[in-house]
Amino acid sequence: MNKKETLLKFPCDFTIKAIGFNCSNYVIKTTNLIKIYAPELQSSNITTNYSKQDKYCSLSFKIKAKSKQQLDHIYQELSDNENVLMAL
Repeated sequence: MNKKETLLKFPCDFTIKAIGFNCSNYVIKTTNLIKIYAPELQSSNITTNYSKQDKYCSLSFKIKAKSKQQLDHIYQELSDNENVLMAL
């Protein structure tokens, strides 16, 4: 399989998870970043979980993925964001 191929068939439902420090505006900034590439994202498709001592915040975004390129852009933006520790 070459790097342009994917096992996903688009469009498809896809969940993106971002984990970061529970700092000021983390949820808003990360959500706005996802909305750049998935503007149809609704708040009902966002799940927020906090660590036991509220130090970390995990966000799950269920989007309708349209292409591999869209997902690549989202993951690159999350990886470049200093508040995101991990993107899955």
